[in-house]
Amino acid sequence: MEHGPAIPVASEPDAFLQSQSQERVGSGLPAVKLLNTGQDAFLARAALIETANQRIDAQYYIWNDDDSGRYLASRLVAAADRGVVIRLLLDDINVAGKESLFALLDAHANIRVRIFNPSRSRDGFGRWLSFITDFDRINRRMHNKTFVVDGLVGIAGGRNIGDEYFDQHPTLNFRDRDVLVLGPLAEDMTANFEAYWDSPWTLPLVELYPKPEQAQPKLSVLIESAASRHYQIEPPGNRQTARTYLATLFANTVSAPAELVFDPPPEDPDAPAEAPQRTAQTLYDLVDGARSEILIESAYLILTDHQLSAMSDIGRGRLQVAALTNSLATNDLVTNHSGYARWRRAMLEQGIELHELRPDAPACQRWV
Repeated sequence: MEHGPAIPVASEPDAFLQSQSQERVGSGLPAVKLLNTGQDAFLARAALIETANQRIDAQYYIWNDDDSGRYLASRLVAAADRGVVIRLLLDDINVAGKESLFALLDAHANIRVRIFNPSRSRDGFGRWLSFITDFDRINRRMHNKTFVVDGLVGIAGGRNIGDEYFDQHPTLNFRDRDVLVLGPLAEDMTANFEAYWDSPWTLPLVELYPKPEQAQPKLSVLIESAASRHYQIEPPGNRQTARTYLATLFANTVSAPAELVFDPPPEDPDAPAEAPQRTAQTLYDLVDGARSEILIESAYLILTDHQLSAMSDIGRGRLQVAALTNSLATNDLVTNHSGYARWRRAMLEQGIELHELRPDAPACQRWV
């Protein structure tokens, strides 16, 4: 499928990011840092945008049109104004209602937005009708969440872009986790991004929504309005402040063996999806190779019959297995909780230790 001409990348990666990457991965192992709090996750992304000099590749399932989403979007525009090439890849399932923001971004000469697996019908009724009549295709969603700057530093994990992912929402905040990496793993994240960006499953946003009129003044307003708002977390206001923040963050990375595992987009839309994909197979292999314990932290702990059967001898003495997941009160999707609750007794009977998050639990003072 023709995706249109690419934006030429003329500049070099940021010198500060280059030197930090070379220094931190001198041992040959990737440098990694867990981003446990929403505040750290927000600041890291904001600081990386301010520091970028060549390109930013962002791939997300959800990008909300709220304070956090608009602030980061506005800084992407500011980066594009200074020549940084921005590529934003979004899953279609959550684009509805936010299309004006993404169309505005796409109108910038240095920003391209593409949509993964879009419904050709863009109105509400038509989209839901497509979901019913073309379920097998429409149900294949892109849950990847990566953010790569200058091909040198990347962030991947469970967080989408929005107030509730960055401890900014007044009533609802998700306890998620990201990992920041420097070195070859950032290159692997770029390979993951490219696989989806160039996939026949994606379409340029301009083929789905019209270009906004008088985009440049609106882009300027986006930057100005986002800068004038008060944020619970004060984002870095310029490149020097961002570099100071990142220097401290990078100093706390550790060298560790690590591998990026992702499922590429399916080549054949009609191929059955029952066979384990790369990520699932990697998890199976890790379980098979475990010697003493398996620790699981998952918002949605839903096992298939096969997976439960595969763990039948694990929790009965060979290994200690403990899992942390949402309770009914903390789960944002009741349907997902019902899938977990169905197997809860069976997991307990197999010796698996289950922990459910309380809705009134205070934030941890010491993170893993």
